[in-house]
Amino acid sequence: MLISAENALELIAQEKYDRAKDMLKKLISTFPDQDELYNLYGYCNKCIEEICEKEDFITPPAATAPAVAPTLPKWQQLRQKGIELANKEEYKTAANFFGIIWESPDAEKPQPSSPRLPQPKALLLKDRAICLFLLEDIEGAAHNYKHAAQIELDALPPDDPQRIKHLCKIKNYTEALRIFALALQNAAADERADLYYQRYELHKNMGQASEAAYDLQNALKWVANDLHARPLDYARHHTFADWLIERGNLDQALAENAKAIALWPALCDYHIQRAEIYARLGHIDKSQQEMALLDSGTLYRTQSCRPAKKAKVYELWGELQTAEKLYQSETLCAAKRYDDLYDFYQRHNRTQDITDLRAAQRKEPDFHDRVSEREMQNLFQAK
Repeated sequence: MLISAENALELIAQEKYDRAKDMLKKLISTFPDQDELYNLYGYCNKCIEEICEKEDFITPPAATAPAVAPTLPKWQQLRQKGIELANKEEYKTAANFFGIIWESPDAEKPQPSSPRLPQPKALLLKDRAICLFLLEDIEGAAHNYKHAAQIELDALPPDDPQRIKHLCKIKNYTEALRIFALALQNAAADERADLYYQRYELHKNMGQASEAAYDLQNALKWVANDLHARPLDYARHHTFADWLIERGNLDQALAENAKAIALWPALCDYHIQRAEIYARLGHIDKSQQEMALLDSGTLYRTQSCRPAKKAKVYELWGELQTAEKLYQSETLCAAKRYDDLYDFYQRHNRTQDITDLRAAQRKEPDFHDRVSEREMQNLFQAK
């Protein structure tokens, strides 16, 4: 058998640890400065609990606030006043205020050297669109939201892939697909996997099954090529496993997940992924054992686990009450929390809960969180 990190990872994925250790000894003697090889050798010698329990992670000190706060540009100061009005539910006054600021010379676009930054006029129009939406002026909200997307588009070169996300907001899929085709034609080899997967998601949302299947197959092919060149890229193994789950190749996904865990055993997301795969395979006992590591606190040291990620596993187990509580406890982003709960209720045909959820969202302290991005995009379906 060839001696390479790629082959050692294959043996670890198959739980052939003694053979993997023999191979890793030879690799370490040849590449003594490759830290990941020592990590893999240690993984073969220890159980996962020991590895994670004995690591000593240090929390970095909090950043010190500057002595003098920087002065915001005039348009940002005025925008903040508009936000304060909207937070008080004075939506009509706030909408008019955002419109006045938009007309002022203070809200000019950034320099052409930074077209990928959010455009001031686009931010103001989105603020205004949310106010109009909350006033139930759907036509006015849609007009302002579409105008905001167009401003973002106009700031970018015609063939820039960054245009795709703005084109999708206004459902201009024909132009988005044209840019995807051009980007794939010009992309470097290590960029193709992600481009194909992004186009897969677009075709999937458009309901184009055959085109989506073609793009997913290509995404898997190119990410496999990436890992052949960079077998110690743990994040890429995790991504590969996610995409294999999407395709339904669960046994292969489990093997890729095992490689990611071997390379970085203390990262909780990788164990949540393993628990999800086991659940999808019907191995609920193994899935529960994996989640027990997280619930014991063993794996919380390198990052905190997002409740929504854990909720998906409990949902697969059929423990819907626990899943719902986890979705409700998400604190990363209020709008994201509401969208996750909306999807959860929709999957289980809980129509009244969806109605109650949107009513609760309208009471958020920050008016931006009272309307999710998805709701704004859906304005174009309602028109």
